[in-house]
Amino acid sequence: MKILISLAISILGQSAFGEVGRLVEAAVVTTVGEESFTVEARVRAKHTTLLASEVSGYLGSILDLGARVSANEPVAEFDTTYLKIESRRWSSRVEHLSTMFEIRRRQLGRQLDSYTSGAVADAIVDSSRLDLAQVQKELSEAQANRDRVQATLGRLVLNAPHAGTITDVFADPGEYLAAGQPIFELQSTADTHVLVSLPAEVGLALGSEASAVVETGSERRGEYPAFIFPGGEQALGVYRARVPVPSGNFEIGQRVQVELRYRQTGVLVPPKALVSDGEGNHVFVIEESDLTVRRADLGVVSILTGGVLVRGALNPGERVVTAGAELLSHGDLIRVGSE
Repeated sequence: MKILISLAISILGQSAFGEVGRLVEAAVVTTVGEESFTVEARVRAKHTTLLASEVSGYLGSILDLGARVSANEPVAEFDTTYLKIESRRWSSRVEHLSTMFEIRRRQLGRQLDSYTSGAVADAIVDSSRLDLAQVQKELSEAQANRDRVQATLGRLVLNAPHAGTITDVFADPGEYLAAGQPIFELQSTADTHVLVSLPAEVGLALGSEASAVVETGSERRGEYPAFIFPGGEQALGVYRARVPVPSGNFEIGQRVQVELRYRQTGVLVPPKALVSDGEGNHVFVIEESDLTVRRADLGVVSILTGGVLVRGALNPGERVVTAGAELLSHGDLIRVGSE
């Protein structure tokens, strides 16, 4: 009998303790309003062209860094002094050999006329033929050299393939350049934009489009749409934002500040409230009517400075367990510390 009474008292004691509930700590979850992310960047062009020397030679005059150019406008010129001398020399050589060729051709013609009558020996005719062939060979070589030099002269002026701004210069006037050596970087002014890198949480929160305010120093220059996209395989976890800006308002290479504005959608919970298991992420929400807890499965949107942005069966203003959640199950009775 005493044993049964003791057992009943023990059971009643456990039940009484259970009614009090497990001691936990809690916090109220909130919504997140408009956020912003500010970063410094430079205005750039979608199309960048590397202009290189087409020939070997000494660089004469070039345009300065930052110069704006039109399509087909000369941007660099090589020193033509030596090539012009070479061109005149080969042209004179061609003229001389052309005259010699004509003389040798007529001479051979007269000899062939005399040869038929037996007045000229075979050896003389053969010698004239060899002389004519030699002059013809030298004439062909001189013509090829003249054409080569003249073609080179035509490539000594480097023209811009499209309108744009010179954003880098790799050579100086008077410098000897080999064919193919870079001289300029030319960025097109037809499609100016700002490209910035974003942390993953900002990129996820922004979605595919956002609004961007572009400033230079303390001067607001305008508000433009921003297009968000992943950074690619080489930059996993990084997003990029491309903000088109009008070329008339900005210079290529100009340093600007970009403020991306976005509105978060979801509920912000303290990191300690989030419990992860094999089924995913969840929190325990306090039912205020009877101080029990319910499990709310959530999807994590992003990690922010003030907490974890989540979406799921959770409403702003509800309280979640922040300490002791790992020991709870759905429907458990709890009591909140300091209450």
